[in-house]
Amino acid sequence: MTIIILSDGYKGGTSKFLENIITYNIRFKKNKIILIDKFPTKTFPNIKENSQLKVYSVDALKNKTKVKKIFSKYIQENPIFFFTNYAFLVLYFYFFFSKASKLALALHSGIFKINIKVILAITLFSIMSLKINFLIFGSNSSKQWWFSRFPWMRLVNNRIIYNGIQDGFYQKKKNKEFRVSFVGRLEIENNPSLFLDLSLLYKKNKKIQFNVFGDGSLKKKLSLKNNNVKFWGWRKLQTVYSNTDIVIITSPLNNFPYTALESHSFGKPVITCAKGDIRKIIKNHINGYYCNDFSVVTFNKYLLKAISNYDLLTKNSYENSKKFNLSNSCKKVLSFIKN
Repeated sequence: MTIIILSDGYKGGTSKFLENIITYNIRFKKNKIILIDKFPTKTFPNIKENSQLKVYSVDALKNKTKVKKIFSKYIQENPIFFFTNYAFLVLYFYFFFSKASKLALALHSGIFKINIKVILAITLFSIMSLKINFLIFGSNSSKQWWFSRFPWMRLVNNRIIYNGIQDGFYQKKKNKEFRVSFVGRLEIENNPSLFLDLSLLYKKNKKIQFNVFGDGSLKKKLSLKNNNVKFWGWRKLQTVYSNTDIVIITSPLNNFPYTALESHSFGKPVITCAKGDIRKIIKNHINGYYCNDFSVVTFNKYLLKAISNYDLLTKNSYENSKKFNLSNSCKKVLSFIKN
């Protein structure tokens, strides 16, 4: 089976999902993968081209002519086109169906930035989605977001397949200081400003340190807000979690985030107020805390609780991560689109 993966160059949970699918295929020599991405070495730093994987550095959202030429090279192999951005279905709709192609789409969240143009685009997409062969939701909350707005999408062959995670590395905490981290994209929907507001409470407390791992459009603005936070940019997981003891997720909605899974795989408890299937990962008072009040006071309350109960939370976090096996998740995705 040949799978052509269309990526939009957006680094985050969806790119991690695609990277896991690619890595699984390479590791177990399952399928031939064609990857098209704007900046593949940046978006997918952990994968390298080999006999199973052919990589094209092309902006698939802007260079349709070049992308179609790439498609034509493989169309005789009856490929499955796999993507996570609904815009690809709209852009290449005519090509896909003039060639009777099979399509697999994974939706891991709803749409956060809503305006007239976006509403028109996703409505058009929802109608076109009736031609999709395999629709994968990364969580129940993501599925409900789309189905509640576009009920006709229920007619599409769909399945919920939760993300998986590789085993991390658990090491018992040795130092007395606590390092608190925000891990993710620095965008409005993730509410990183709240994390920085929390850090201001500890400007004179050197025993609690604050880190931001990630990048995005708000980075410059946030980095000027105070000097009590260290901004690392994107780093390898080992670097992130060797410099982290507790992770705080400040977004109001999180479906089934890799951040929570990865944190637990390294034995790092998570504090959040987010709604969504993230609460299937975090067990309140067992491996972290979740609440319903998005305020600095509330987050600080649970941060202090996490510090007091750290030994229990960190051990339970690591044990909980074993429930979300990466190979099983990838196997379910490939089995679904193959059938």
